[in-house]
Amino acid sequence: MADIRHSSRRVFLAQTRGLLEGAPAFVKRGTVRAQRLEAPMTWRAGTGEKLHGEVGDWLIESGDRRWTVAAEIFEKRYRECSPGEFESRQAVVACEVTKTMEVETLEGWVTASPGDRLVMGPDRDVWPMSAAQFCDTYRRAAESGGARWS
Repeated sequence: MADIRHSSRRVFLAQTRGLLEGAPAFVKRGTVRAQRLEAPMTWRAGTGEKLHGEVGDWLIESGDRRWTVAAEIFEKRYRECSPGEFESRQAVVACEVTKTMEVETLEGWVTASPGDRLVMGPDRDVWPMSAAQFCDTYRRAAESGGARWS
């Protein structure tokens, strides 16, 4: 059973990432507050699912939203611009979700609904966001075409 589950996950991830290949690039607006987790943390996605951050991950806050980011990803994507305040330095790609789907994020499984945005970072990690949150968080990158990563 574990082999089937693992194989299903690989197929799902390939399909999810396939939706985003060649999608338009976006960059994060503004800055976020961040601090390293000193203890494991459980938090809820906007759709209610429980997600998890581990010791050493980063707790990110922007407005009334909070989420965690794995340490190795945070260090690649963010740069400190003042104490405790960070700006993103990498683009993401995104597309509109057209049917309800379960998305495996680094923090756990989240439900994406039609109209949400499916986002992929440069490390090929994926996560859904509501359309409103996405529009508040990202703006279209100036360059044309989708982001390209090796």
